[in-house]
Amino acid sequence: MAREIALALAERKAEDVLVMNLREVAPFIADFFVLATALTRDHARALADATTEALLRNDLAPHHTEGYERARWILVDADEVVVHIMTREAREFYAIESLWGDARTERHETPE
Repeated sequence: MAREIALALAERKAEDVLVMNLREVAPFIADFFVLATALTRDHARALADATTEALLRNDLAPHHTEGYERARWILVDADEVVVHIMTREAREFYAIESLWGDARTERHETPE
């Protein structure tokens, strides 16, 4: 599911889409984090919507969503997969990927 969400985000022009496998380094948090950078706050909301659509296509629904209104950092919690959609400034400031530097990662590029 994490890969499918990452592909949906890349298709919607998210930048720096990263899937982090947390199962070996932080299994108590989630199995996977998906990180994506949004160009604007409206773009962040569209990416959050794309995440929800990808989940619904697989008969899943987000457990909860946070930050949608302010849209600097939107978190979509789907239990085993937690999606973090951030503006560039928020992503650089919080540097989430550096907190779990030992996690296996997979990058997803925006299709041409």
